[in-house]
Amino acid sequence: MGPSFRSAFTGHLFVLPAAGYRNNSDGSSNNQASNGNYWSSTLESSGKSPRLNFNSSDANTNANNLANGYSVRCVQVFTGLSLIL
Repeated sequence: MGPSFRSAFTGHLFVLPAAGYRNNSDGSSNNQASNGNYWSSTLESSGKSPRLNFNSSDANTNANNLANGYSVRCVQVFTGLSLIL
């Protein structure tokens, strides 16, 4: 399981699984249950996109090549009375 977060607005728990990633050179699956890699919806002009990476001791964000097979999760964020998708 990955890190969990509790919404300040709804109190609901949000969990990101440590799903690992698909290697872009040979298609193998790597780091399941130890690392989570999640794409951002932002696309950079260089063919890269920011991603969230985490493991049991660290979390960071950096831009990575889109050929990497990272996870995608649709997340809705509620702020006050508005809904941001």
